[in-house]
Amino acid sequence: FVTRLQQTLLRDDAFLLGLGSEDADDVARRASVRANAESEGTPALAVLNGYTRKIDAAWGPWAKETANYWESPGLPAWIELEWEEPQSPHEIQLTFCTGLERELILTPSEKLTKKTVRGPQPETVRDYNLLLDGKVLLEVRGNYLRQRRHVLPAGIQGKRLHLEVLATNGHPCARLFEIRCR
Repeated sequence: FVTRLQQTLLRDDAFLLGLGSEDADDVARRASVRANAESEGTPALAVLNGYTRKIDAAWGPWAKETANYWESPGLPAWIELEWEEPQSPHEIQLTFCTGLERELILTPSEKLTKKTVRGPQPETVRDYNLLLDGKVLLEVRGNYLRQRRHVLPAGIQGKRLHLEVLATNGHPCARLFEIRCR
């Protein structure tokens, strides 16, 4: 019961120290990953490692400092999952970067909030397309959310899931922590 609860919390974007996703229903973890480009230290394969936060080694002995996300060196950019056999995902979950390492302050003091980014965070992917075997599944514009779940119609099947990132809310690169396919 506890393990199932932990995995549900992680899927819902909770952060549990030292625990990563081990979702057996996530077929993304059985795919190979490639991207048009990767920034140093942020490989495409990181989107499948089960962690959705940048981890700082100062957090404790369990912490291995790592970015845990894929970052493109520029835009537009793409990342792709490919399976040996066709898959029939009913839900695709994307977890984007929202600058969680930046301190957010709730205060009326203008002096303290001068450094706060108000509104959509610059790192967050704003405009993207999802394709399956070259066919457009979704075109999303104006996103500002960290986590997006897209429910697909029944009967959709394919071997190649392709995410095209067209724009962010201001950052020059795409950042993606996780892709899940259930």
